[in-house]
Amino acid sequence: TADEQAAEELRRDAGEDEHHSKFWQLHRSYVFVQTREGVLVVDQHAAHERVLYEKARVALSGASESGPSQQLLFPVAVELSPTEWQSFDEARRLLTRLGFSIRELSGRTVLMEAVPGAFPRWPHDRILHDILADLPSGSSDVRELVESMARTVACKAAIKAGDRLTQEEMRSLIDQLFATGLPYSCPHGRPTFMRMTSEELDKR
Repeated sequence: TADEQAAEELRRDAGEDEHHSKFWQLHRSYVFVQTREGVLVVDQHAAHERVLYEKARVALSGASESGPSQQLLFPVAVELSPTEWQSFDEARRLLTRLGFSIRELSGRTVLMEAVPGAFPRWPHDRILHDILADLPSGSSDVRELVESMARTVACKAAIKAGDRLTQEEMRSLIDQLFATGLPYSCPHGRPTFMRMTSEELDKR
């Protein structure tokens, strides 16, 4: 397909000239990537969603060791609502796989001592609430919990429209996107990039 051709073209170009700068950010939302045949326009949020979703699925499936953790210098006490507490109780093992270190204090209050290191843009005071709020209540289906958690992680922790990216961040995002199994769309089915050839530009 055209998408597969674009992905292969970008991999080939990157391999030929790894250090040549060819990334531009438009309106802090789209990354333009020069290729031999034209240009790719990458939606930075959708692209990062795909990357984080696949990383979360790997960590949550137990196919690898638990995700990288960031030890908090000042642990964060989090008071959970009754619904959040039920979700927390059902998802403890998955949260550990994701990279959390959480222990109970008293009542429905827990102490977050480490958070997933892969999501530095996610505020520590919201990260647990966001995940638990989106979990299906009362579900005992691990696959359903994994899918819900992976989607929440991808959506909440991804680079947003409006975030300024450095050249290295853009390069890393593109490299990671095309290393995923399905780089063409985000977990919600939104396209991650479009391709325009030089020939199409010439016609315009």
